[in-house]
Amino acid sequence: MALLECEEVVKKFDGLVAVDRVSFYLEEGTVFGLIGPNGAGKTTLIRMMVGIFYPDSGIIRICGQPVSKSRHLFGYLPEERGIYQRHYVRDVLVYFGRLRRLPVSEAKNRAEQLLKILRLDEWKKKRVNQLSKGLQQRLQIAIAFMGRPTLVFLDEPFEGLDAVSRQELSEFLVDEAKNGRTILLSTHIIHQAEALCSEVLMIHKGKNVLNRSIPEIKKQFYDGSYLLELENETLLPDLPEFTEKLRLTEKKWKIRLESTKTIPRILESLDNLEIEVAAFSKAYPSLEEVFIKLAKEES
Repeated sequence: MALLECEEVVKKFDGLVAVDRVSFYLEEGTVFGLIGPNGAGKTTLIRMMVGIFYPDSGIIRICGQPVSKSRHLFGYLPEERGIYQRHYVRDVLVYFGRLRRLPVSEAKNRAEQLLKILRLDEWKKKRVNQLSKGLQQRLQIAIAFMGRPTLVFLDEPFEGLDAVSRQELSEFLVDEAKNGRTILLSTHIIHQAEALCSEVLMIHKGKNVLNRSIPEIKKQFYDGSYLLELENETLLPDLPEFTEKLRLTEKKWKIRLESTKTIPRILESLDNLEIEVAAFSKAYPSLEEVFIKLAKEES
């Protein structure tokens, strides 16, 4: 049984279809990416999964139960940011732990653990309004993980974080998934989704456009080109086996071939020309390239 199931989910606002028959399921212990252009319906879909909105039609289940009976199983980082500004950082975490029915001692221990992991320890005795935007974002992420939820919904978790904090958050999410936590995150930082997620769902204008694992997506959109990296900065000759070549960096080229059978002949020709090859591989597209391609096609 899937941990999270969405079947033919629809949501309309004043006749406008925000989510249009979206279906997908989520297995336990994975990091799942929800991607799409602004206004695609990502936040509306998450709000239905956490019970803020009710779908007009379709079914959402968590551990086989309706959302209304499974609220204790999940944590949630909303798109809108809002924390009790005049309360102390540690007290806020303990408060939310108690709301999640943790005993006082366990809530305090979990708060201390998350404060250290998310580098908030030195701020725990400060009031929330003394924290920068990035630090407040980290605090809200910590709140989402209080109570040791089975499933965590994160709506734009990287918003407001610098590069170092984004990397640290990514490592934290990977560790949580390894420990059995299931994470669904919505993000417009596509390369972050590619690095973190085992599977993604792309929605556009409320509809499911793509729902596959990252390796499957790369194979699906592979255009037959190759990456050729040279040991030294040199020009790549116009070999007859090339149908197209594009210089990407001083040492790296993207090429197309008339046939894969010509690869040994290409490598032999380069060797005869004393051009050393560092790497030769298929040029699979990045998730961001696929995202841009599909967004343009669906517009």
